[in-house]
Amino acid sequence: MYKGPKFISSPRVLEFSGPALVKTLPGFDGELPFTLETGKGDLGIFRYITVEESQLFYYFIESEGNPKEDPLLLWYSGGPGCSAFNGLIYEIGPLAFNKTEYEGGTPTLEYYPYSWTQWLIDHPKYLKNQLFIGADSYSGITAPIVVQHILEGNAVGERPRLNLKGYILGCPRTDVIINENSKISYSHRMGLISDELYEETKITCNANYYDVDPNQAECFESLQKIANLIHDINKNDISEPKCTWASPDQNGETDRRSLEQQSGNFILSPPEIPEMWCHNFNYALSYIWANDESVRQALYVTEGTVKDWKRCNKNLDYTLNVETVLDVHKNLSSYGLQVLVYNGDHDLTVPNTGTQDWIKLLNLTIVSDWRPWLVDDEVGG
Repeated sequence: MYKGPKFISSPRVLEFSGPALVKTLPGFDGELPFTLETGKGDLGIFRYITVEESQLFYYFIESEGNPKEDPLLLWYSGGPGCSAFNGLIYEIGPLAFNKTEYEGGTPTLEYYPYSWTQWLIDHPKYLKNQLFIGADSYSGITAPIVVQHILEGNAVGERPRLNLKGYILGCPRTDVIINENSKISYSHRMGLISDELYEETKITCNANYYDVDPNQAECFESLQKIANLIHDINKNDISEPKCTWASPDQNGETDRRSLEQQSGNFILSPPEIPEMWCHNFNYALSYIWANDESVRQALYVTEGTVKDWKRCNKNLDYTLNVETVLDVHKNLSSYGLQVLVYNGDHDLTVPNTGTQDWIKLLNLTIVSDWRPWLVDDEVGG
C-alpha cells in the first residue's frame, strides 16, 4: 500500500460562469476545428485550477466524436516539471508544429487528428463520462497514486464522485531499481555492448547496477566501460541521432524526460531558424511559439505569471521521495480497472525490458499470449 503524501481535495467551490473558448491561435490558418478551453471565465475572470496556493493552467480539448458519451482522459506529462504543452503539441494533442516549412518568425501549426475534480465541478455535464488517467515517463510514478486517491475518495463518498474506469501509461517510470538495472540488460539485447562486457558486469556488480557500493571498484570499472560505449547514443530513441536538445536547464544541460543528465553542446536559447534535420530540434519551435505575446493572449494566460516559458522547468521545488509504485499497481489490480501500459523498444531511458520485468511481478493471469499488434493489417509491434 502506498504510504507517501496524500493529494488534497478542497470542498471550497468558487462560482464559475462558464469557460471562454479559444477559437483561433497564432500560426493556425482559420478557426480551430475542435473545441479548446484553457480556463478563462466570463467577464475576463481568469479561472485556473486551484491547488492550495498554486494556480494550475490547463488545456481542455473536447472529444470530436460524442462528447456526452466519450470517456475523459486526464493526461500528465513527464519530467518532473514538464509543461502540459508537451501533451498538446508533441504527444496526444490535436496540434503539431509544421517544421518542414518553417522559415523564421512565429511557427505555424497544423491539425493533427490522431491525436480535474474542481474542473469537473465547473463542468458537471462531464461527470457521468468514463474517466481515464494517462501519463508517460516520470509521471508513471504519480499517475497510479492519483488513480488510487480517486478510488479511495469514491469509497468514502467524496463529491463529486468520479466515474474512473482505468489508466494508461506510456514508457512509465515505475520502480527506480528495476528501471536502472534494465538499462544494462537492454543495452546488451540491442547489441550496444558485447556479451563479454555484459557477463563481466553481471559478475562484478552481482547483477545490481543501481546505488552501487563505493567499495565495489570492479563494478564501477565495468559500468564506466558501458557508459563510455553508450555515451554518444540518443537514450530516448537509440535509432535517432544524438543532437542538441531544446529544453535547457540552468547549466545548459538537458534531457527530454529529465531522468538523467547528459553533457554536450546545448541550446541555451533557440536560434531564429533552427535546423530541422534532427527530430528533437522540433522542440525549439515550442520556445518561439509559446513565448510569443500574441500566443499568450490567445490562450488567456494571465499576464505577468510567466516571464520566460520553459518546456521543462527544473527550478521547481519538490522532493523525489517515491522510488517505486509497484505496491500501488498491485493494489489497483484488484479493482477491475482497464489498464494499458505501452513502451517503445528503442527507449534506453525507460527500457521496455524493465517495464516487462515489473509487470511480471504483479503476478497477473495471462489470457492472451504474445502476438503481433496489427494496425490496418500492418504489424505495429
